[in-house]
Amino acid sequence: MNANVRGAYHSELYKDALLWKDGPVTLCIAAACQYRNQPRIITCTDWKVSSAWGSAENTDKLRWIKSPNWVALTAGGATSADALVRACRQALKDQNLTEENALDQFTRIAQTRLTKIKDAYVMKLLGVSYEYLRLNWKKEFPESVALDVYRGIGQIDLGASLIVAGFVPIRTTMKPLICRIDKSCNVSISDHFECIGSGSVVARPTLLRRSYNSDLSLMDAIYRLYEAKNLSEVIETVGQDTSLDVLFPTGELEQLSEKGHDRMGVLLRKFGPKAKIKKPPLEQKYFDSLDFLRLH
Repeated sequence: MNANVRGAYHSELYKDALLWKDGPVTLCIAAACQYRNQPRIITCTDWKVSSAWGSAENTDKLRWIKSPNWVALTAGGATSADALVRACRQALKDQNLTEENALDQFTRIAQTRLTKIKDAYVMKLLGVSYEYLRLNWKKEFPESVALDVYRGIGQIDLGASLIVAGFVPIRTTMKPLICRIDKSCNVSISDHFECIGSGSVVARPTLLRRSYNSDLSLMDAIYRLYEAKNLSEVIETVGQDTSLDVLFPTGELEQLSEKGHDRMGVLLRKFGPKAKIKKPPLEQKYFDSLDFLRLH
């Protein structure tokens, strides 16, 4: 590599690496529940999308990825999320998902996608593939150049996170399966619920505090997700508009009606945490063991 080329990419290297990193703004939740002893999956998302130019609440986060009953919820950069969704659709097109193979399938999709992103990054900087760089850097590139490129590669992630939710056959019935693919390429599967996006730091502990599990009835589950979404709105990147949908094993998807949203609001005001609480009576005698609180 000549000096001019080397200098040209050095000043842009870390800036270019950051272009691949979109923050996982938004909130998406998928949770399994029961309705009349039949499995259901509830999805709950906001509609907010953010960029360097501003934000708007006009983006549906739910995507169909495999017929008849598999959907994905997206968080992060829109372009990165759409690319990851397309990768899932393509990879799963001719595959039968089961409880045994789902984790391997989604892990392979995430890793393949991440490799392609790294390959595009290296091609942009050096004009060679990521694999070629790995095999030939000692022979063809100065060590300082290779190390700088590898530092940039180390900052690259998927640029988006997904929750993939659907149903797998278990003997004569269907079982909900919820998979989380985070932007760092970590993949996990839950039988109960998963959250992604900036609002998950509030939504996840809220659902855990409410002891959320897949044996809950549909009505109870809807309220708990609605409450978790509402409380997560303290995070400024989580929008106030809410989509709440119920996925059937048949692939049917039904939205919570406006009347249902109104009812959830009534229940939240009654049973949800209060923004302001009355100061409890705190008598000195109960705290005498704390020396610094003793009155002198």
